[in-house]
Amino acid sequence: YIAHVGNVVEVDLPFGNAWTGPISPTGGLQLQMPAGYASGTVCIWRFVAQNTGTAQLAFTGHAMCKKNVPCLLSEIYEVFTVITR
Repeated sequence: YIAHVGNVVEVDLPFGNAWTGPISPTGGLQLQMPAGYASGTVCIWRFVAQNTGTAQLAFTGHAMCKKNVPCLLSEIYEVFTVITR
């Protein structure tokens, strides 16, 4: 993805998974709080592009299983590359 210094970059991941991340954010993105909050059907993280460069945003997710209910265990790995100009 391409951003410009000062832009807000939003990552929306599907609700219903337990997300962890961003894992080792790099580059010129600054994480805004609150981070990873739920809104409607998505979990949202927002970043402000502070400097030029390339940022890698990695998230992992796994199914949120109910206690004593069979559940397919799964793990999701999402990586986004943001180039700030």
